[in-house]
Amino acid sequence: MTRVGTLGTSIRVGQKEAQILSEVMNLSLILVCCVDRGPPSVSWLLRGDQKEDPRVHISNCRNNTRQSCSMLVIRKVIANDTGYFTSFYGQLPAQISVPFWSLTSKGAVFQINVLFPADSRNPFVEIHPEHPEIIYILDAKKTVVIPCRVTSPDIKPKDTLLRMVWDPRKGFVIPSHSFVYSGVLTCTANVNGSVFTSYYLGRVQNLALKATPKKLLVGETLYLECKAETFINGRIELIWTYLYCKKSRVDTTQFKDVSTVLWQICHYLSSSSFLFPDKPFITVSHKKGPYYEITSGHKSLKLAAKVDAFPRPSVTWYKDGKLIKDNHTCYEPDPMKYRLGIRDVRPKHAGNYTIVLSNAKYGLYKNLTMQLVVTERPKIYEKETDFDKIERVELRSKHKIQCTVSGNPDPKIEWKWQPCSLTDMLYRLLSSLSAKPTLHSKPLLLLFVWQIVSTLTTENSSASGIYYCVASNKIGEEERSIEFYVSDVPFGLQTDPQVTTIVGNDVRLTCRASKYIYSHLAWYYPSSEAALRDAVIKTTDNYSISLTLVITNITKEQSGLYKCRAQNQHNSTDTLEQHTHQGAEDRVLQKPN
Repeated sequence: MTRVGTLGTSIRVGQKEAQILSEVMNLSLILVCCVDRGPPSVSWLLRGDQKEDPRVHISNCRNNTRQSCSMLVIRKVIANDTGYFTSFYGQLPAQISVPFWSLTSKGAVFQINVLFPADSRNPFVEIHPEHPEIIYILDAKKTVVIPCRVTSPDIKPKDTLLRMVWDPRKGFVIPSHSFVYSGVLTCTANVNGSVFTSYYLGRVQNLALKATPKKLLVGETLYLECKAETFINGRIELIWTYLYCKKSRVDTTQFKDVSTVLWQICHYLSSSSFLFPDKPFITVSHKKGPYYEITSGHKSLKLAAKVDAFPRPSVTWYKDGKLIKDNHTCYEPDPMKYRLGIRDVRPKHAGNYTIVLSNAKYGLYKNLTMQLVVTERPKIYEKETDFDKIERVELRSKHKIQCTVSGNPDPKIEWKWQPCSLTDMLYRLLSSLSAKPTLHSKPLLLLFVWQIVSTLTTENSSASGIYYCVASNKIGEEERSIEFYVSDVPFGLQTDPQVTTIVGNDVRLTCRASKYIYSHLAWYYPSSEAALRDAVIKTTDNYSISLTLVITNITKEQSGLYKCRAQNQHNSTDTLEQHTHQGAEDRVLQKPN
């Protein structure tokens, strides 16, 4: 026996050192795997045809060091022996591949590739010169492999399709979306002038495995159905394999052949694994925690529970102890996913929600409660009706201003003040006022909504300005402004109702209006003609504005009803009018005594 080549490598795995030695003899392959630290022992994973092959022998090898060693010997190696050899140390695999053109290490998988002497008579590991090998394509997301592997990296076969990638360890690799059925596929290799051809036939088919039901109790019957779609006149054969699990069994007598199934093994995938519990059960827990918080106005919210149960239980939902019916306009129960949808979330939806799971047949009942808190930005109700309401307050009087607020969490209410006399000042807290108003707040339940009523009271009103009611919480802020004008003019506009004078005297008719509220004062003669600018005198004091009409050397003809008009500077449609009757009499001469 003549030695052709030797390859060795040493790779560290955590605290363990593994040494894989391989020797290729003229007619035999010897693989040795040694691992430090002693037991557990090293084992080998063989292909199905190698397990009964008399040429394959596994034995423990002696080593003077404290190592676990195992030797795999394959006598009289042939081209078909090309492939992967895997040794195990405990749960760690070490993989060896033949032929040799790379040396790689990936995690706990060690791959050593050993080169056989080129065999010009057998360029392909497996050759199909007469009957095409059928290639089944079951998953459109995976690649299609034409398995014309070669015994030497120098052999580069040709194929009949384009868009292929050559991998000497696999064959030709074709993206599945690029594969189009076109009859027989060929791999051709030219070795020393000799042409070798291997034939393959691609078949695209849809394979599906249906279980009824997927979950069932021990003792119940399971039905499986395997279907496949293939080409016309395709051959039919159905083979079942079963991955055995403890405490479960399958009655294969219930399986029925399906005439449209091509030669194929129907594997049961782990994504569709069966559950055979010993007895029915229900377990439920919070999926996102026991507390939900959402801001009012959201279009939807889903409350969900994490449920593991078999058989599937019936599901009902309760809000604050009251049953939520399936046809409720605000709620959308989803029993399949153990969820409850809430549409157009509002404060009225806040409360405790309970999911009740029941299986009356087996006497199983479980429930779980979760709390929903609906937060809401502050709302000031007076803003909906007052439209920047103006408060006219009599001088030295007591006056109250009110703000009714709701929100969640409860808003904090703060009052601010901006005096008219200081136009360049921004908001100021009420503490800056010399005559401080009093504040009082109390909760109130109106229309099923808790509201806070805050009242500001001025005991001795003397300053004009704007009060601001500011309500805020973590969601947002709302503000209401109240224009607060102190006046010493009753009813906003005032004139003397009757003025009498002597013909020839000068007369002054005065009209007074509340300051900051009314402007554009004007006098009108009895003829309804407006008094000219040079006939009137304007004056302003702390609480009012005045317009005085001066009539010099009055005559009887000037007697009559004079009118004073004032226009609201905040509302152009609001006009006040007051009348003064002016009378002129002749001078009465007194007779001497």
